[in-house]
Amino acid sequence: HIEHIVEKMSLENVVGDPAPFLERIFSGLASVGINVEAYQLDHMCYRVESNEEYDVAKSKFMGELESRLLVENIIGGRMIATYKLKTPYVYKGRSIDVIELPSPKKGSFYPTGLEHCEFVIPESLDAFIKRYPNVEWDLSAMNKTRNADVRVEFEGGKISVKFHCQPLE
Repeated sequence: HIEHIVEKMSLENVVGDPAPFLERIFSGLASVGINVEAYQLDHMCYRVESNEEYDVAKSKFMGELESRLLVENIIGGRMIATYKLKTPYVYKGRSIDVIELPSPKKGSFYPTGLEHCEFVIPESLDAFIKRYPNVEWDLSAMNKTRNADVRVEFEGGKISVKFHCQPLE
């Protein structure tokens, strides 16, 4: 008889290898002197270029990865889904188990791939940014009613890190 070996799909099969992305993130943070050692890496954001890719990624997160949909809502005029991974991705001792998947926003282009990650900070956004006065902060989302954040971009805006006060989960 013939045995069928089914390879379990991993996060890498869906979003690519997160390690090089995270290496770039942590390198960028070090370059501006932001120490995130004590902060929870809340989630990574995986962007897609089309609504078709959004639907395919959603089915992979729910199907092959056996992730749990935490929420899917319209935010900023487009759907954003957030998933809790059944198997967390571990990077240098950090366990990352939440992925944010935004559908494309009309008028904004993002190439498919990991684009930002977010850390939860234990202080106000004001207090946090005051500790890093030499960082060029994007404060455009600082006064959002839901989970306000501050952001720092690296590599000419190709990747970024957001800091907020409440985890997505």
